[in-house]
Amino acid sequence: MGADETQIEASFWEAIRIAKEQKSVSLEKRAGESYAEYRHQKASGSGGHGFRLPLS
Repeated sequence: MGADETQIEASFWEAIRIAKEQKSVSLEKRAGESYAEYRHQKASGSGGHGFRLPLS
């Protein structure tokens, strides 16, 4: 895993942690879903390059 990927994953986990700390279920769910989509795209061969977060 490259340094960029490590930072990306750390950022997702930090977002999830902050959402939990703030008791924001919707933000926690959104961060978790975005992380899952990132992992899915990474596993499907794009390596996470060109990963795009949903706008909604």
